[in-house]
Amino acid sequence: MKKIPYPRRVHITPVGFEIDRVVLPLKELEADRVWILTERDPKKDKGKLYFDKVIEEINNLERKCEVRVKHCDFNKRDLYDVLRAFREIIEVEKSNQIFVNVSTGTKIHSIAGMMACMIFKDIAFKLTPYYSEPESYASLPEDLFPMSFGCKEIHTLSNYPMDRPTDYLIDVLSVVNELCGQKNEKITKTELKKELTSRGLLDLSKKKVKHENVARFLALQRRCIDPLYREWKFIDLVPPERRGKIQMTQEGMDMLKFLG
Repeated sequence: MKKIPYPRRVHITPVGFEIDRVVLPLKELEADRVWILTERDPKKDKGKLYFDKVIEEINNLERKCEVRVKHCDFNKRDLYDVLRAFREIIEVEKSNQIFVNVSTGTKIHSIAGMMACMIFKDIAFKLTPYYSEPESYASLPEDLFPMSFGCKEIHTLSNYPMDRPTDYLIDVLSVVNELCGQKNEKITKTELKKELTSRGLLDLSKKKVKHENVARFLALQRRCIDPLYREWKFIDLVPPERRGKIQMTQEGMDMLKFLG
């Protein structure tokens, strides 16, 4: 019988102006691998000195811990860009035990880390957010003088599931967004039906249908328009009636940033 490898202990942690709160949990929880989230543009990375020191200390740990780096936009404070980075790592590591450090980086990274644990809980083998409580805080941060010292205790946090749209609805929303960009922000249901049909996203049942065009419009309304418009608020109808044209909402565009 083929031996099944035990899931690896994988950590995800942003690096800001902290060192101990990044490194010591890896030691305490015996991490096999850590994904470091850092600024995409090195010229804008104010925490570069801390990042270099963190990498050095991880490499000096007695127990070997593999380091991987994931870039995202720290300076724009883009929640959805950070969420996308978390999602991509979780998808890669979904068969492992994943620990998310929500005590490092900025507040945006803490929020994104907690949200990622809730939204993607169902796709991972085990997904655990934690908070690293320091021994003390610094009064006047300087270069390589971190904001806190030590690791007094590691608190695991409750991880409640959060609903997310199905992959099918995200595929449909991507088509809507693409067509709206080509059609000056609004499209007709006929245009959407035609495009979804050509991409195989609006297939009918294998049973012979008398009025295929009508059946496709009904399927479009039931499978796509109603959930995207009424349940998720990712699209608007202008005017808000059955003959209204479709346009993207800000919520829909934001959702595509990290799920599209």
